[in-house]
Amino acid sequence: MSKSKTNLVRYILLALMTLIFTVAIPKKVDANSGPPPTVIWFLFKQFEKGEHKQLGVQLVGCVSPNCNSKVLLQSFGQCTDVQCLTTEPVLNHLVSQFTCDQELCYSVAYPNHGGGQFFLIAQYEDKVRVSNSDISLPTSFETVTYQVKVGDETLSIEKSEALPDNATYPKAKNPILLILISITSEILIGFVLVNYVFKLNTKFFSTWLFKLVLANTLSLPIVWLVFPGFTKWVNVSERNLAYLILVGLILLNLWVYILYSTRMKIVLNTNRYRIYKLIMLLLLAFIFLVVIVGSVLITISASYLPDFRLETGLPATSALLISEAVIVVYETVFLYLIVKVHTSFKQLGFIVFLMNVGSFLLYFLVT
Repeated sequence: MSKSKTNLVRYILLALMTLIFTVAIPKKVDANSGPPPTVIWFLFKQFEKGEHKQLGVQLVGCVSPNCNSKVLLQSFGQCTDVQCLTTEPVLNHLVSQFTCDQELCYSVAYPNHGGGQFFLIAQYEDKVRVSNSDISLPTSFETVTYQVKVGDETLSIEKSEALPDNATYPKAKNPILLILISITSEILIGFVLVNYVFKLNTKFFSTWLFKLVLANTLSLPIVWLVFPGFTKWVNVSERNLAYLILVGLILLNLWVYILYSTRMKIVLNTNRYRIYKLIMLLLLAFIFLVVIVGSVLITISASYLPDFRLETGLPATSALLISEAVIVVYETVFLYLIVKVHTSFKQLGFIVFLMNVGSFLLYFLVT
């Protein structure tokens, strides 16, 4: 086999392996070996002028029908006013969680929150506000959302049908279709830009064609696997999975860089070259093994752990935009270092930017 064909096969194999890497990782860690816990989302909306910072929230259950007797179920943050309950929360065991930010509170309990009616006590910078108590806690294994309207003096709770928009990150509806649209559209857009808009050397495009496929499949997990794990309100397992995939991508990119920076220094058809190929294949297998086995272990452990969420992280929309910017920079640097194109870094970055914008918009139009 000629050297050009050998390189061609190498590019295709690398792209296919990365494709498998992208698709094989679980997209969402939500397995449950038993019945799921009961989950409540509280979405706070301040309609009065001059929003006030929220310092703490208490979830209080009613023991008697008129709520003369009450019990502190869960608490988050600071609540020191005389209207706040000072007892220890009864739902403070290992399978319960209550956490908040300025707009959302997330409560989970297994198997439920005890039933009956409840109300909220929220301490703000200016005063404490108490909600109505005519709302019932959900039954076992439910996931419900309540909208909490923050008034000048009180809170008003109403049941909502959907999860809060800012608690979710856009998901790839069809990973295979995403990959096909992304690769095909970027190749076509790149071909037009390189040959007809910027009129670069035609050899330039043929040189980077398969490396573009490789760069694209290496960068896709950044948007659809890594950044979703660093948004607000993901569960702990999703955050751990994002860390694992990020480490795997860094190692994989180092492997690719080592491959392209050292292979020309190794003489073909020698024992040295055979040892070099064996070492590179073993390193690649090790990277894939660590990521795949690690993701399986995280998924299995998630089925035995409560669905705890993290209130820290990036807003979903911001994470999506930042991930696209990271991809543009990544693919530009990747192609500039690997392909060694005869064009400026700025011009190459502009080409990559237009390619990514085109593929991004096309995917959401098609799906």
